[in-house]
Amino acid sequence: MDKEKLQKKITAQLLRAYVSGVHIEILEARYGYRREKIYQFVEDFRDGKIGIFEESIKTQIMKGIDSRDEELQKLKNENDLLKHELKMANITIEGYEIMQRIYKEEYGIDLSKKSGAESFQTLKKITKK
Repeated sequence: MDKEKLQKKITAQLLRAYVSGVHIEILEARYGYRREKIYQFVEDFRDGKIGIFEESIKTQIMKGIDSRDEELQKLKNENDLLKHELKMANITIEGYEIMQRIYKEEYGIDLSKKSGAESFQTLKKITKK
């Protein structure tokens, strides 16, 4: 490995450590660079002048981002479907509540209480009339 490639590899390692949250004093001791030089590497990285990943890793990251975007879209679609189903369930509940109110007001039957066999027989008689 030639000197330039080695230098790029070391700089990439330093930047990955920095981005991961390793304290600047530890980086100074570990890599032998002054603080100003490390900050210059960071600035170059932020400006896009220095990459911290090899091409093969970049490709894997991009594939991961693409699959994450696909998964995100799938979850958004599922969320929309669930919202629609919830809306329909709320409409159904509202319909049942209206029906209960009508039965109570018109026929005197309170369907919100537990109904036993007697209530069923009463309902049967009323509906035959």
